Amino acid sequence: MESHDISELINDLIPKVESSVPETGDFTQVYSEYKNKDRSLCLTDVMLKVEPLPKHIEDYGNYRYLTCVGYKLPAPIKSSCILLKGNKAEILKLLHDESLVERMKSVIRNLSDNLKDV
Repeated sequence: MESHDISELINDLIPKVESSVPETGDFTQVYSEYKNKDRSLCLTDVMLKVEPLPKHIEDYGNYRYLTCVGYKLPAPIKSSCILLKGNKAEILKLLHDESLVERMKSVIRNLSDNLKDV
């Protein structure tokens, strides 16, 4: 995946997080998706999402997960990686951090490798 594609994925997610993710409490996940065009990767789609923590985790209402997910469609197969467990401000700070693009390149390669064996 190109840096430009990852930047678009991140930039599409930022306003969704700003408007739809509360500081505390439960919420419906927000996400941005991208159709992969890089034939060297063994995944068809990439999703970047912010989701609530499971309710059985202590203090779940104060934290969120920023997760990157790779899909191998049409089979319902996916591989995911939590990039950050943090509050809304921490997630937005990471989304605005330019180093996230390079980190996600590595994560996406790893997700693709995980899907090769499936």
